Amino acid sequence: MQWPFKTTVRYVQEHKTVRIQYAVCADNVGSARRELLRRFTEQHVDGYEIENVVAVTGQEAARLNLPDDCVVLLA
Repeated sequence: MQWPFKTTVRYVQEHKTVRIQYAVCADNVGSARRELLRRFTEQHVDGYEIENVVAVTGQEAARLNLPDDCVVLLA
């Protein structure tokens, strides 16, 4: 069963740093990280670093209600 993970990705562009959070539904932390890497590679995204990947709480998981293999940008 897959579970949502909250990830923080740091982008550096023109000497500015921006951090963006994504929710990734995956089997485990490693799978969540690999899924983000795969998608960024396919889209030719550069200048990023995945800073952390953590499992969300049960309440957050219910609120997100993500299908398997889903990646969502969090506002």
